[in-house]
Amino acid sequence: MTELPDYRGHAEHGLMKGYPPPREKVVTAANGLWVPPYNRWAYQHMRRLLPSVPIARAATPRELARVRNTAVDDLHVTTPDELEMSLAEFLRSSYTDAMVVIHDDTIVWEHYDNGMTSSTPHQMMSCTKSLIGLFALHAIHAGLAAESDRVDDHIEELAESGFADASLGQILDMTNSLVFDETYDDPKADIHAYAAIVGLGESASEIGSDSLYEYLATLHGDSEIEHGSVFRYQTPKTDVVNWVTNRLTHRSLFDDLDQLWSVIGGGDEAYVLVDRTGAPVAGGGLNASPEDLARFCAFVLADTGDLISTAVLNRIQSGGSVDAFLAGPDALGVMTDGNWTYRAQWWVRNESGREAMTAIGVNGQWVYLDRKRGVGIVKQSSQPVAVDEQIDDMTIGVFDRIIDLVG
Repeated sequence: MTELPDYRGHAEHGLMKGYPPPREKVVTAANGLWVPPYNRWAYQHMRRLLPSVPIARAATPRELARVRNTAVDDLHVTTPDELEMSLAEFLRSSYTDAMVVIHDDTIVWEHYDNGMTSSTPHQMMSCTKSLIGLFALHAIHAGLAAESDRVDDHIEELAESGFADASLGQILDMTNSLVFDETYDDPKADIHAYAAIVGLGESASEIGSDSLYEYLATLHGDSEIEHGSVFRYQTPKTDVVNWVTNRLTHRSLFDDLDQLWSVIGGGDEAYVLVDRTGAPVAGGGLNASPEDLARFCAFVLADTGDLISTAVLNRIQSGGSVDAFLAGPDALGVMTDGNWTYRAQWWVRNESGREAMTAIGVNGQWVYLDRKRGVGIVKQSSQPVAVDEQIDDMTIGVFDRIIDLVG
């Protein structure tokens, strides 16, 4: 008999209830990141599981207008197997904790579930990477480096690693050659060694590195793949990008995020997870509220040139190599249609009339920006599996329908 999906939220599961909670209801660093249903609670409480550094609130938080577009409520979508479901059913079946749609500077639709509110910080996984990409391109645009620079020209600590002879641009676009297995559902894959160093899952003593920086220096290139030829989505590449950016600007990721939150008018609790040495988890440590991420969308859509220049945004939207993107294993579903690439830590869509730059994190995290039509969509989820191609394809289709309505 096929087991039916369990869409209950963390309160219905009774997670972390009681003094103390029953052992089987306790969420920990070992089960909170990957294991359902524990992640339904963990993604809203990550700083209770791991050390973190707060992002400073803006002195004057930005107030966003709200005018609900009720037509969005009536949307219906078609599943890949030709079944029709309402938007509410889609949100439930994709374990959506929050979704916010903003048009220019006005929130036109919002939805919260599983105990979420507009101000609750939520784990954003690899959406963090896209902010790292923005900061890196900002430094390059300021003339502090060139995308053609070798990484070991800036980080001598990586001179013996697989990153040494790759260019900064190749690592930004994740086309540098690297031996690193990011298969989330394989407990022996390298991504779980990375997580262990952060403090999730197994003991870091089994890995042989005490910090992410030490771990990066142990990674090697893939002798069978030439730098620049294949897009392979591998999280440590983002940590290297962040390391280079910090070295170039003499600023930490914490400094950059504080500045960004000040400019966007961020007003809610937000923070970044850190490893045991206090180094930021650049590959996936951001936790932020749907409201603050909507403020970020409004900031990008306004394109004022403040902090992030139009040239940087255009450089991202221009996209990366289609050939390299399709040559790797990470182009899935609708992203294989030739309209998608990966550029500077953003998933970029250049389909005519549907252009977008997209931050995506595993287990259902999205920040989708259609600059031409002035629409941003934030989706925060606690899906039971890291990558679900069917849900991802449906999510993009839902975004298209919503943007057609409100854009």
